[in-house]
Amino acid sequence: MRGLHYAFRILRRWAALTILLAGGLFLAAGTTRITLLRVYVAVFSVLLLVTMLTVSPELARERAHPSEVGADSRARFASGLLFLATVGAAAVDVGRLHQSDSVPFELSIGALTLFAVSLGLQAWAMVVNPFFSPAIRIQSERGHCVVTRGPYRFLRHPGYLAMLLAIPASALAIGSWLALIPATGFCFVIVRRARREDEFLKWNLAGYMDYTERVRGGLCPSFSAVQATAAGLVGLALLVAGFVYTASTNSTADVTLSPSPFDERRAFEDLRQFTELGPRFPGSDMHDWAYLLIHLSLLGAGVDVHNVSFDGFEASTPVGKIQMTNVVAKIQAAQPDTIILGGHYDTKRLKMRFVGANDGGSSTAFLIEMAHVLAHRRNRFTYWVVLFDGEEALETWSVWDGLYGSRHFVQSLTADQRKKMRAMINVDMIGDRHLHIHRETHSDPQLSNLIFSEAQDLDYGRYFLERPLSVDDDHMPFVHAGIPAVDLISLDYGPLNLYWHTPLDTVGKCSPISLGIVGGVLLGALDDLESGRAAKPALASLMVQ
Repeated sequence: MRGLHYAFRILRRWAALTILLAGGLFLAAGTTRITLLRVYVAVFSVLLLVTMLTVSPELARERAHPSEVGADSRARFASGLLFLATVGAAAVDVGRLHQSDSVPFELSIGALTLFAVSLGLQAWAMVVNPFFSPAIRIQSERGHCVVTRGPYRFLRHPGYLAMLLAIPASALAIGSWLALIPATGFCFVIVRRARREDEFLKWNLAGYMDYTERVRGGLCPSFSAVQATAAGLVGLALLVAGFVYTASTNSTADVTLSPSPFDERRAFEDLRQFTELGPRFPGSDMHDWAYLLIHLSLLGAGVDVHNVSFDGFEASTPVGKIQMTNVVAKIQAAQPDTIILGGHYDTKRLKMRFVGANDGGSSTAFLIEMAHVLAHRRNRFTYWVVLFDGEEALETWSVWDGLYGSRHFVQSLTADQRKKMRAMINVDMIGDRHLHIHRETHSDPQLSNLIFSEAQDLDYGRYFLERPLSVDDDHMPFVHAGIPAVDLISLDYGPLNLYWHTPLDTVGKCSPISLGIVGGVLLGALDDLESGRAAKPALASLMVQ
């Protein structure tokens, strides 16, 4: 009965810790849909339970409530805080900021494996060492002595080594480069603490000095100078290789495009032309020139002059009221049922010069070329090509700061217009030379399946990745309004997402081939939508019967 009572108490504590960790991480991410985050929580939870059930009750009490504060209590607090900062930053990054979407899936799986192995090493150390206390102190009341079994035969601090591996691995397992920053701080704290504990035990624990002579390795098995140098060079080479890999993966440079009416060269010239205007955020000098140039470009694409309009409105922003303008081109067809193709033309308002070749320029050029194709063919559905203003936040992204143009557009739709909306397809940052379009989790699954299936049919599947990604973009107001919508965005922009919202977002980072890939896929998907081909039965609810 006593053992059963202890087991139930352990289970209650484990459940509480798991709920707190899972709840905190999912709250930080803003979603529970991120697969890697769910898997990380599951692995952590299982290994935590195994550890809690295998360590002795005496050690569990000592770890929960040390009899003394110990010699380095501040390091204990700092390491705990930095662990929470690491996993919290990773969750915020993958769920909200999306600064690290270039972390390869294979690297995340490898890091998750390393994390599991590291926790296993720590559990092993705790099982064989009954004095594995969080406080640096001599546990004389428990007969403290030197432990030389298990992993302690090879190194003096296997628990600290496990932490040094597990916490950076946590950042990558969740999918975040950004979280490596607090993880690095954690490692510094642990290395300092291990050295301090080593010195403390040398002077205060009988036999420990002799033990250090027999087992030379502290945080890792002892190496000679040559071996240590070789290991360092191998680590550096792997780091450089990883950086180069993330910079070069999914290049579209050598792709031969399938035949398509979409002219990627013409679209790329439009991208270059809009980028040359410079920053185009609402209220800037070039902003008005941008939407006037869009108007002229749509007319030049063949859209009837009576069907191109400006939708001006005054937006309340954190920096005051600002005039914004959507540009709408309507390509009429026999049926009034409407498909909207949208994207933003504004650029992020930054203190540095940000021209947004990919982020703003690519969607603008792409939609103008799509208008050119649609205006010169017979269509079953009516198409609205909408270039949204004010997608970017004027200060900090929030529910109220960002998506100004798309929110206004949806709010302005009449009930009759909403009924006729069959689909909304939003494009953003699709000019990247290294294209990674993930399945956006808020998007309509049927529309996503249609587009990703078309990408596979055209042999572009490696650019349309099945790994889910949650993004707040101009499709969201349509999603909230109950209109089927999908977001096509490549948010892995440069190594560590280095080019996003920086002066590095230039024409040289973009490719006409990337525009052509997305154009070919989207036109194929639209043909399937219009024809109602049996190969796409999941879209029956989107079709006009």
